Amino acid sequence: MKLLAATPPRQFVLLCLLSALSAPSAVNSADWANWRGPEQTGVSREKNLPDSFDPATGANVIWKAPFGGRSTPIVLHGRVFIINRAGQGETEQERVMCFDANTGKKLWEHRFNVFLTDIVSERVGWTHPVGDPETGYVYVHGV
Repeated sequence: MKLLAATPPRQFVLLCLLSALSAPSAVNSADWANWRGPEQTGVSREKNLPDSFDPATGANVIWKAPFGGRSTPIVLHGRVFIINRAGQGETEQERVMCFDANTGKKLWEHRFNVFLTDIVSERVGWTHPVGDPETGYVYVHGV
């Protein structure tokens, strides 16, 4: 995992460069490396998808985890990436999490501090992670 510190004048922009453990050169048809999908249309390439799902009963649900997210997750090379918050009040942090796409097992998380304030989750727009299918890197723009 690589973390690039913000450089002036971009003091309020934190760019986390997270390296996936494997980076195959071929793009996986199941990858959804950005919030609008492979063709930026919001339409899945997959066929025969279910018409509905129900997390309460587990109908058409592969897995679920007790973590919320503030933006669209992405899928890259068999992993699901989300950004969310951890902690509360002045100890609140942003967090990037990585899960195995098949099992839902949490593989890792990376937390980073925000500005000793509780306004982050209430007033700041959250960005979406984006993945580079060629390198396997995942980019997250934090507060």
